[in-house]
Amino acid sequence: MRRVRAARLRWSRWLLLVLVLLCWPQRPARAQPPPPRVLLIDHGSAALARKIRAEGRYAGFDVLDVRALGGSAADAEVLARSGAAAAIEVSADTRVSLRLLSSQPPGSRVFVLESAQQDESFALRVIEQMRARLTDLGGALPDEPAPPAPAVRPAPAAPSSAGDARSDRSASPEALAVDGQKWLWLQAGLAVLSPAGGLGSAPYGALGVQLEGSGGWGLGALAFLPLSSNELHAREGEAEVGVHVLLLRASYSGALGSRWQWGLAAGPGLALLSLAAEARAPWLGTSDRLFCGVGTLELSLARELGGWLRLRSGLLAGLSAPRPVLRFAGHEAAAWGRALGALTLRAEIGLPPTPERTR
Repeated sequence: MRRVRAARLRWSRWLLLVLVLLCWPQRPARAQPPPPRVLLIDHGSAALARKIRAEGRYAGFDVLDVRALGGSAADAEVLARSGAAAAIEVSADTRVSLRLLSSQPPGSRVFVLESAQQDESFALRVIEQMRARLTDLGGALPDEPAPPAPAVRPAPAAPSSAGDARSDRSASPEALAVDGQKWLWLQAGLAVLSPAGGLGSAPYGALGVQLEGSGGWGLGALAFLPLSSNELHAREGEAEVGVHVLLLRASYSGALGSRWQWGLAAGPGLALLSLAAEARAPWLGTSDRLFCGVGTLELSLARELGGWLRLRSGLLAGLSAPRPVLRFAGHEAAAWGRALGALTLRAEIGLPPTPERTR
């Protein structure tokens, strides 16, 4: 029994070290500002809008389709509420309007860019012009500078309708992550798992992976690894029980304001119970393994700490079937389930898709 406890303690120390290393980027992420946000409005050329989106993301901007906010236009109030510094409106293959948020004087300024003919480099010139104008207005920019762009002529701003403004104010700026693309999230954290049946609660390390697409849907897996074993005592002897749980989950998430997100995940899984027993005479202690199926449902709340880092807490409930039963000398000493619950706290590190270059 002492050898088993020493081995579990060594494994627990290594797992805690891995969790600390995975969660370490949280500190610098809090000090780094998020990338500047730009709204994209397509009224006349889907091809040019795709090129501008790719060029903007490559340059370090957070390009968000205005349809994700539930509207079709962006005035100064919408820009301020969504946290965007600029909006790009594509009206034709050779014509683009830039709307930049300005504090001196308050409001927005509109600039028009035109190309004499369809040009593959037009999207790049639009992003360079936006960077140059934001520099003139003292706006936030990504780290890497871009070369200056040719001058453009200003045009008066077109007022947006009251209906669009009401729609934009009621929508969340985090409704969609990256339009039409998928993010891979690596998860690491801690959990407390408490099953019915008499084994009691125990701390676990939580490791997972989640693939999220547009619209909030995702698929992933989550594993609970024991940091300590459950101890079971009876007159026949004592035993240590370690439980490993692997869950496969489908998930859906939605925005709660600019930085908060709710999530719902459900799916089947598998639990492995490892039993190491020491018996008192005249009984004989043995080691054994038990398997059972698990179905779980988790409700979670996440806080975005940066463009690629989130902190998520969750409340999980589930059922085990068939119900694993631990027996001493033929009688039931404890069980794992059927009902079980868990509290989790996980850091999530996102690996974004590589934007397609259009040059």
